Amino acid sequence: MSGVALVSQAAENEAELASAVEQRSLDGQLTSLRWIVVLAQGTTIMLTLPLWKVRTSPPNLPLVDWLSGGDWPIDFHWILLGSLVVALTRPAIGAALHLVLLVLSILADQLRMQPECISLALLLIGTTWGSAGKIIARSHLIALWFFAGLHKLLSPDYLESSGPDNFLRAMPTLSISMASYLAVALAIWELLQGVLLLIYPLRRIAGFSALILHTLILSGLVASNLNTAVWPWNVALASAGLLLIPQPIEVTSQQRWHVLAYLVGLVLLLSPPLYYVGKLDAYLAHCLYSDNTPQAAYYDRTGGSRYLSSVTMDAMNVPFPPAHRLFFQYFDRVSQAGDSLVITDERSWAKAHRLDKLELKADWLRPLPQSASQLEEQGLLPMSPLPLPGAIDGEESSLKPDDKE
Repeated sequence: MSGVALVSQAAENEAELASAVEQRSLDGQLTSLRWIVVLAQGTTIMLTLPLWKVRTSPPNLPLVDWLSGGDWPIDFHWILLGSLVVALTRPAIGAALHLVLLVLSILADQLRMQPECISLALLLIGTTWGSAGKIIARSHLIALWFFAGLHKLLSPDYLESSGPDNFLRAMPTLSISMASYLAVALAIWELLQGVLLLIYPLRRIAGFSALILHTLILSGLVASNLNTAVWPWNVALASAGLLLIPQPIEVTSQQRWHVLAYLVGLVLLLSPPLYYVGKLDAYLAHCLYSDNTPQAAYYDRTGGSRYLSSVTMDAMNVPFPPAHRLFFQYFDRVSQAGDSLVITDERSWAKAHRLDKLELKADWLRPLPQSASQLEEQGLLPMSPLPLPGAIDGEESSLKPDDKE
């Protein structure tokens, strides 16, 4: 063999060795992230343990009744935790199993439709299914950040009150004007974070930005001692900035799942605007801390009043998913004569369908109306709702619903 051939062969061997070392490093990063996501999801389940059980108060709100009651009620916490263990030993199978079980648990109780749990399940997929999994996880992250920021910028309540209040709660010495600037800056940062991730050559910058963003968000939550259920999620999102976002996506003809992965990614990217026309729930559309979601206040027959979000937060450490059908279903299950439920929704869609201001009364014949059309058929629209808790006599509410990030 000539000297030139020997040099060429040595160069090829060196390149192959370097490629193998790089691939081993990338695989190690995904393994590390998988452990972080599994621990984050497991911790979240334990922090919200009553949510995953069959309950009487607050009641389960099933989409499929037999999954939450009857002769064989299912407590999902153990099987969800078990699937996370499987994800560590058989990653591809375990991640798929966990996602399927999470969907089944939500069908059994729609109060479990919490953004952190869904997000962590998709991140777990991103650590296991090769490039197809990375496509799905990355699409989810783009949608999460872009729309979380956009919803805030489109929400007058966030810009004028809840956004600055969040910063003042974490940093009481801030001036109101500085808190307002920071609230706008956070929304813009989140939106640009999603845009950065869309630009593949800038993925490393996007990853570093995500690490800083969620470290700061977590610091604010810890300083305010708020929403402990989403602390692990923010740890996982910050870690994804270093360990998942910089990962290359290699599309080859042998990986037939890529077409399906891109279709799923498109759905994740394009579906959030459906929230504004009433076709997608707020949490699935990434309405997080944006204060642009429906609110429901429960007035009992004794004169007491509470936001539904505080009911579930106190009982299960999670807010009530803000969706009209769930407000109706909850009220139908727990209300007694003399109780009423006030729903407000500032979306243009809600105003067009006369769902922006509603008062449901438990004195109506059962089953209670489940939609605006049924309300109209029974001659119950339009309505003049009761004032929300804390808004009586011009007082500002101290029971503002908890949001999520």
